Amino acid sequence: MRRLLFVLMCWQALPSWTSSAEAQELAPATYSQLRVKIDVSSEELCWQKVAWQPFWDGLVAAQQQDRPIFYWIYFGDPRGGC
Repeated sequence: MRRLLFVLMCWQALPSWTSSAEAQELAPATYSQLRVKIDVSSEELCWQKVAWQPFWDGLVAAQQQDRPIFYWIYFGDPRGGC
């Protein structure tokens, strides 16, 4: 019964997954429009402005300021995980 319910829920969501903007043909006339959509904006690069620190230095600084830390660990190339 649960499996059937799951399949029905996925079936209902399927049109929303597949209905996206229409594909645009790559041509010299449409290149600039597509490049604007693909290029990384400065808002998407805001993580580069964070003052990243080694774990121990960040832990000591967070304890001194009574603030939490964000510790992210990833094995391998993070670009390959998507």
